[in-house]
Amino acid sequence: MFGGAQWTVPLQAPGGVSLLVPRGSNERITARIVYSGPVRAPVQEGLAIGTLKVWRADNLVLEVPLHAAEAVAKGGITGRAFDAATEFVIGLFLSRAKKI
Repeated sequence: MFGGAQWTVPLQAPGGVSLLVPRGSNERITARIVYSGPVRAPVQEGLAIGTLKVWRADNLVLEVPLHAAEAVAKGGITGRAFDAATEFVIGLFLSRAKKI
């Protein structure tokens, strides 16, 4: 959580998330949370954060929107400065990695 009073925000889907898998199936199940980051504080409960995507083998079989399950307040000046420095260093690293 960029600039937040805490490092993470719990996510929830509206309603339950279920996936039917055939009995005896050996297909690989992969799930990922996809979002555009960093997520900036403050965050209100219910804010759309990203999407849960689930694949069975190579087929995308489920997409569910994810929302903040609780609010996250803006952090103090020291935490926000640390977050900014961290994002800067990560950005430098990624820009150099793309050149390779």
